[in-house]
Amino acid sequence: MDRHARTPDELLAILFREPDRPQTKPPEAKQKWYWAELTQTHDSVEVRG
Repeated sequence: MDRHARTPDELLAILFREPDRPQTKPPEAKQKWYWAELTQTHDSVEVRG
């Protein structure tokens, strides 16, 4: 994935949604992995999700 470097001024314009903010799109992530852990502990007993 290519870097999407921005200046502090560009970040502030984007953060506050100024009308003249940069309209460039950041690069899209590819081959991205998601995972989640649902195991919790209740009353000292491990409960797997």
